[in-house]
Amino acid sequence: MPDSLQQRFENPSSIPQASPIQNNVQSQNPNVLYALDPEGNRLFPYTLDPEMDKSLVPLLSESVNRACLSKTGRDTLRQASETGHSFLLYAENDGRGGFYNDAHRLICLHASDDKDFICSVLVHEARHSIQFDQVPEFRETYRNNDLNFKSYMIVNRAIEADAVAVQTKFGYELAQLGDYGPLNVIKNGYFSAAAEAVEQAAEKGKLDHPDTLKNAANAWYKSSRIICWYDDYYSKAEKARLAKAPQQRNLSDRQLGRFVETLFKVNGVSYAGNSADYLKSPEKLSLSEQGYFNIQAANAAYGKTDRSIDDMFVINPNTYKLMDYTYGQKAEMSPKQVKIMEGKAKNLKEVFLRAKLRKFQKARNANKKNSSVNISEIIQTRAKNSRS
Repeated sequence: MPDSLQQRFENPSSIPQASPIQNNVQSQNPNVLYALDPEGNRLFPYTLDPEMDKSLVPLLSESVNRACLSKTGRDTLRQASETGHSFLLYAENDGRGGFYNDAHRLICLHASDDKDFICSVLVHEARHSIQFDQVPEFRETYRNNDLNFKSYMIVNRAIEADAVAVQTKFGYELAQLGDYGPLNVIKNGYFSAAAEAVEQAAEKGKLDHPDTLKNAANAWYKSSRIICWYDDYYSKAEKARLAKAPQQRNLSDRQLGRFVETLFKVNGVSYAGNSADYLKSPEKLSLSEQGYFNIQAANAAYGKTDRSIDDMFVINPNTYKLMDYTYGQKAEMSPKQVKIMEGKAKNLKEVFLRAKLRKFQKARNANKKNSSVNISEIIQTRAKNSRS
């Protein structure tokens, strides 16, 4: 293979043709294999990238056949294959478990020593390939790099939440057959909340209900640590994106509604509705502190101002707790108010109430009026009333 995957994708015309594959599931095309059921019957053909190291073919074939034991895995891989996507298992350790390259319509997986991980990521990345085809206008938007960061992250998080939901349901279906490996990959990682959501649905006999995928996707959004990781990852690349961006536009509610309806769709069923409101909860509009700083730096470097990030909700960098105020609201607070909010205070109303009471106390002392009123009790009582 070329020195790196990045070089490979930058120079697609330099890819040499591979030698024929020799195995018992070969079709007449040397780079086409068949997914097999446990009895060895052919399920559907899938295409290998011609540049793939042929010593890794048995591992990929084993992973595909294993994934096809699950209905969700089988349907996902079949759909990805039938829409013209190819598969590449690579040995180079680039720090990723896998990725989908839409320009080459290529599902890429790192050949790690963990077969459970490969099988789980296989379905996840195959789901990404389907997403791009289900939302063609998203493909153009994504390539044009013309969204402000808020809209850009709404889109990127949504495609990840959906892929994790499908990946988790697949893992649970395999576990029902006695193969717990792929599900344990999810449960022992950052996606444990999604696994819990699917397990709860299965216990109620609703594994195949559309709400199961919706709840699994929602659970991913509530995993603040992984959200922060994604924020940091994408925000670090913002300078490169801004260099190609002619403008920074905001997705309208109409566009977001169609995006929800067409992205969160499995086997023709939209499981998250068709409203933009689905993507407007604080969990779905949050941003890590490092991500916020990265975007400010990127805009400063190109002389641009992206105020969309001011509408995103703060995630406490120390506790990973989602706060109930935005970066725009935070900018209007004093350092002391911010400290209170990130420490003891529970909501924005309480912060403003504290400030109001301090002002009242100062005025009272200036008039030399004695009072036995307990300020702490006033704060607690009024804060409680303001929340009720």
